[in-house]
Amino acid sequence: MSDFDPNVPPPVPNQDLPTMAQRPGNGLAIASLVLGIVSIALLCVWYISLPCALLAIIFGAIGRGKAKEGATGGGMATAGLICGVIAFALVFVVVGLVCAGISILGTEGIEQLQQAAEEAARQAEQSGAGTTP
Repeated sequence: MSDFDPNVPPPVPNQDLPTMAQRPGNGLAIASLVLGIVSIALLCVWYISLPCALLAIIFGAIGRGKAKEGATGGGMATAGLICGVIAFALVFVVVGLVCAGISILGTEGIEQLQQAAEEAARQAEQSGAGTTP
């Protein structure tokens, strides 16, 4: 015979146990960290690094604000913010050094560099043409 009685309600789970409330996630903190790392890794490609650094700074600041309100990822937001600031500063240092180098060389120096590059390309073409079967 069956132990199932339709007149008896099912057992109620224990309501006295505390439940763990999950803190809301912080996607902006993750985005800030990823963009900060990308901006440092692609520093030599300044036109990609600069927008990534700016977005990392913006997302990091917003992510830190959300973390103060109770969301997770405060450390990631701070790390992304720092990486973004470092990359932003390094982009301007590198661009400044390139501009300074161009101004120091002057037009004669730039022409000499172009001639040297053309000569190197001709030599590479001649040596490559002679060894090709």
